[in-house]
Amino acid sequence: MDRRGALATILALLVGLGGSITGLIAAFISNAFGRPRAKGWIKVGKAEDLSPDTFGRIVLTLEHRHAWMDASVPMTIFVKDMYPKDPIAYLGTCSHLGCTVAWKDKSKLFECPCHGGKYNAKGEVVDGPPPRPLTQLKTRIKGEDFFILLPEKREGMA
Repeated sequence: MDRRGALATILALLVGLGGSITGLIAAFISNAFGRPRAKGWIKVGKAEDLSPDTFGRIVLTLEHRHAWMDASVPMTIFVKDMYPKDPIAYLGTCSHLGCTVAWKDKSKLFECPCHGGKYNAKGEVVDGPPPRPLTQLKTRIKGEDFFILLPEKREGMA
């Protein structure tokens, strides 16, 4: 085989290898973004189960794809009846580092057990390191059912 034939063979191998690698990369990328996540309004319960006196804790399990792995991810929300207005709902995720907060009836505060962040009943930061208030979710009552609008960002997925 002469030099020209060897170069042609090497070039053909490189083009084939490049095409294969491009195909593999495209397959991985399409798999990572291929399945839509849950979005929009979702039913979380009956309106009659909401309390006007305290925040109720609801843990939703959502199907989520992170990279190439499917997972069931819990999302904690806190809900309070504000009749005659629509209920209020907050993601139970601290804006500091994503820990799950808890509503404390005694102090009337959402408290983060990780770093001492505290939020009032309006979701506003009152103490600690959180940089932002709790994320408030849109809510609505339709018939006897209570719905929330899932956030676009996945900040509540902790």
